[in-house]
Amino acid sequence: MQSLVVTTKHQYPEEENVAEIVHLLYEKYEIPTFTSTICIEKGVIPHSHPILTLNTRVSDERNILETLIHEQFHWYAQEHPRYEKCISYLKTKYEDDGEHNKSGLYPNSYWEHIIVCYNTRIYLEKILPAEDVLWIYKQWQAYPTLEKLIEVEKEKIGKELKMYSIVF
Repeated sequence: MQSLVVTTKHQYPEEENVAEIVHLLYEKYEIPTFTSTICIEKGVIPHSHPILTLNTRVSDERNILETLIHEQFHWYAQEHPRYEKCISYLKTKYEDDGEHNKSGLYPNSYWEHIIVCYNTRIYLEKILPAEDVLWIYKQWQAYPTLEKLIEVEKEKIGKELKMYSIVF
């Protein structure tokens, strides 16, 4: 793995603060890292590609940790050799809830988010105390319907993803 590169888009104090938190999180936790380049940009919607980009909307390290891991798992999912087969399978089991692909540019977004959100939750449960995980998921969520599905059907979804070895 290359060394971590964290940049700020405009060098605003809020961006610098989040960049510092990201560095601290990497020191504190073994964060799955599938891309080593991270940009912090005020006002942007967090996204994974082409460069993993976080925003400055929150400054609590637990929220930043969750978003960072979520975006890293997009890289994991998309680079996984069984990604396409897993997505095809998930399409036969789960109907898009409409919270995803609002731009129309990412037709597999819902099913990819099943992979990403499941892996994010499982990983957070491994590295954080249960009360912190509970706190994170009580905060605003970009995909509340899917996060509820993951919470309720965690064992079933885990078994389905394990069939494709796409559980980190």
